[in-house]
Amino acid sequence: MSDTLNFSRLSLLLKNHLVEHKQKYLYYLAGMFFIGLIVVLLVLSFSNLYGHANIYTLKTKNFYATKWEGLQTALYLGGLGVFSIIFSSVSFVNFNNKGESIFYLIKPASQLEKWLTEVIVHVFLFFVAYTLIYYVINIPITLFVRASEYAGFMEEYKVWTVLERRENLFRASTIFHFSTLKEDLYMAYPICISIYFSVTAFFMYGAVLFNRFSFFKTLILGFLTFIVYTIYNTWLIRLLKSFLMPDDWNSYSYSNAYSRGDDYSFEAVLSPHWGDIILYSLLFVIPVVLLACSYFKLQEKEV
Repeated sequence: MSDTLNFSRLSLLLKNHLVEHKQKYLYYLAGMFFIGLIVVLLVLSFSNLYGHANIYTLKTKNFYATKWEGLQTALYLGGLGVFSIIFSSVSFVNFNNKGESIFYLIKPASQLEKWLTEVIVHVFLFFVAYTLIYYVINIPITLFVRASEYAGFMEEYKVWTVLERRENLFRASTIFHFSTLKEDLYMAYPICISIYFSVTAFFMYGAVLFNRFSFFKTLILGFLTFIVYTIYNTWLIRLLKSFLMPDDWNSYSYSNAYSRGDDYSFEAVLSPHWGDIILYSLLFVIPVVLLACSYFKLQEKEV
């Protein structure tokens, strides 16, 4: 079949995929729910959540994120990373099984439609399902935490003076929402989205690249890629410094500033405007390239 895109055929292929793998996906969602619940309860049991961050001062009108708000963000992003890696590593079909591979490759659909089906299920539908499961667990837990925080606040309230009671108010932890990422990380939204797409796309590429033990082989490939990139990046920076900086100029800080030991100094700083353009370009290009790799590999896949 020609490598074309027909939306009605794509819709039928997607429905067929969900029906064929319904039991497996239900088991995975159930496992994700119970593992997530156990992890949240363990984190909650080992955390002291009654701190001064639950106090809102009228005089300064400043407050910081509570410990539970920070834990919610870490749990959401950490769980998303772990479960998405596992789920994306079983994309496509078990190419080690010749029968399954033949049945998958001769399905009456183009390779583009098969690839889009995997992307829709393992990237977008998974994200929606994971987020829903997270909130099903997190909302009642947060309500319990709020009650515990208020009990701790009232213990402190008993020993306050009249002025302290008037100035300091209770602030309960909020339920995790994506705007909380702004407090913790610059450009958090595009960075987190890019990391999610890149990691998922990388393991999808590994699923179609390797026939046997694709998960472990992809992990090893990712580790080796990281090592090579780190070595190359370090070597490249040193090489550029050796060409651009005179021998009698030395770096005196972790920034791009250099001095010659007297009153002369030099600072090479990339304009923030160009820095943002380069960063946004990389955040967009990396997941697109990885997704394209899985598509082209699927096109040439043989049994």
